[in-house]
Amino acid sequence: MQGPLGCRGAVPPSAIGWRTCCCGGSGSACSKVEFVDRSVALAGKAFVSFFPFVIVVAAFLPDGTRTSIITALAARLGLHGDALSLVQGSFASSDDVRRATGLFGLVLTIFFASSFTTSLQRVYIRAWRRPHRSGIDVYWHGVTWLAVIMVSTALQGALRSLFDSGLGVAVFVLLSLLITAGVWTFTAWWLLLGDVRPRVLIPTGVITSLAVTPSHSRRPCGCRRW
Repeated sequence: MQGPLGCRGAVPPSAIGWRTCCCGGSGSACSKVEFVDRSVALAGKAFVSFFPFVIVVAAFLPDGTRTSIITALAARLGLHGDALSLVQGSFASSDDVRRATGLFGLVLTIFFASSFTTSLQRVYIRAWRRPHRSGIDVYWHGVTWLAVIMVSTALQGALRSLFDSGLGVAVFVLLSLLITAGVWTFTAWWLLLGDVRPRVLIPTGVITSLAVTPSHSRRPCGCRRW
């Protein structure tokens, strides 16, 4: 049975609560979702598991794909100066990373990176009030999401290099908006295991795209040549 806002079941998501919280209401929905706690947990997991995953996996990819990932990642995070040089150095040592990691290390890196997807999935499940699930199906969804993020990051990095001047910048921003909205709509639907209709999740993808694409459209100093 479909719920009132596209969920399977009788319990609706907390979209109304989010609106009340953001408009200065009681904030009870935000406390239920544990907004601050989940945000801090996600940031920590991204630092210790997701970003190392990107560096290690990129070392096993072709040079052109790796360069696209570096370009997109540096632009998204707004890196410049010493921080940008540090990231460039991390990706430039791809041969050393491959030798030190090996295929077994690559598998372990993917396994540890799944802790980030698990935390992200819990945020969505809590926000949409879906029942918690466990098992190989949940883990498989997380690994698949990591692959989708890597592909979309490489694609946007390649588009940035292709449309990097004049009217091309406007084309890139438009394409980046569409890609990012699609990725984050898919993210919510995929990590919720299909419990919520995709059309209901489209606004969340669009809002996320509008929030992150402006930072992605800026080219950090020093990123024109790697």
